[in-house]
Amino acid sequence: MLYLGLKHRSLTVFTAANPGIASGGFVGESKSGILAKLTRVPDFILLAPGGGLEAVRAFMLQARLELPGGAEA
Repeated sequence: MLYLGLKHRSLTVFTAANPGIASGGFVGESKSGILAKLTRVPDFILLAPGGGLEAVRAFMLQARLELPGGAEA
């Protein structure tokens, strides 16, 4: 990486590969922030730390989702 940075005279040139993502997705990107910008993405939720199973169950019910094989969440 250092060699390429010197060769292209920029240590952050690789971050231009994904201009719609902060820092090109190199550090600290928000996956939910990236998905929210896309137009054709399945529904998703962002769980808070400790958000847990009840939030997942509520989301699945609202989105009419089921686990494969009829297993319960």
